[in-house]
Amino acid sequence: MQRAFGYSQKKLTEKAEILLTVCKRDLKSLTSQGFLNGDTLYEMEKLLTKFKDYTPDRENLKEINNLNLRCKELKKQIIKTIRIIQCRLSALGHNEDEYFKMLKNLKVHNVSNTTFTDEIRKIQALSPNFYRLGIPASITGGLNGFISEYKKTLSLYNSQTATRKDKSNERISIANNLTEIVSEICKIGKLMFKGTEKYKDYLMY
Repeated sequence: MQRAFGYSQKKLTEKAEILLTVCKRDLKSLTSQGFLNGDTLYEMEKLLTKFKDYTPDRENLKEINNLNLRCKELKKQIIKTIRIIQCRLSALGHNEDEYFKMLKNLKVHNVSNTTFTDEIRKIQALSPNFYRLGIPASITGGLNGFISEYKKTLSLYNSQTATRKDKSNERISIANNLTEIVSEICKIGKLMFKGTEKYKDYLMY
């Protein structure tokens, strides 16, 4: 979602808080000619409270980054194990075996997480045949363990990323609405108090 405000979250909060105080001070003048009503201030105060409650969750971001790093580590372990299986199959003379060829053609390097997940599903389908071809169970078991953990970690990463994005969009939406009200009140205030000392209190920037 696009931000419609030029302030940082902290600055926008400070500006709205100051303007709210100023408007309450000048409420009689602002409402006397119908330029402003109490509902507008109530709406601004409500949005401001919501906006302040949506402080970025740095701990959540830290957890998302840790999950992303873990996914990368597991991806490397999976690729490394696949290469070990390839080498073992080659050493055992299975270069022409259909499983060796399928394994060799799998796309596991420099691909998106979605493509990688699709590819390792194929690997899991192949893994029961590796033991029959002479690959130790410890290697195939280790591979399946890495794949299982990768899928769970990636699922958790995607879930937390989506939740954070939704919250971020909601925060931006509230900030945009708050900015719109602040801007309108500033326009009214500048018209009402033009040529007076109070004029500067209603400057948006």
